[in-house]
Amino acid sequence: MIRPIIITNEHKAMQTFDGLKSIRLLANKLKMPGVIYWNKYGLLFPPGVHLHTLIGKGIKGKVYLKDESPSDEEIEEMHSKYMK
Repeated sequence: MIRPIIITNEHKAMQTFDGLKSIRLLANKLKMPGVIYWNKYGLLFPPGVHLHTLIGKGIKGKVYLKDESPSDEEIEEMHSKYMK
């Protein structure tokens, strides 16, 4: 099941570091997060920022095993349901 989720005001909570692109890309290849978030309070969530989370109704779909892949038509069908 897929649940569409939207979170607002994230951009007010944290900043990212744009430097060291080659190191960040290498970290991504090694399946490690290549992003560090911070704000003026360090790594803590800043006071006064209100995040709003909207969770949509679940969309049922076929479950695939690790070695299976959906067809392009199945992907397009789920995408159109998600966008509605």
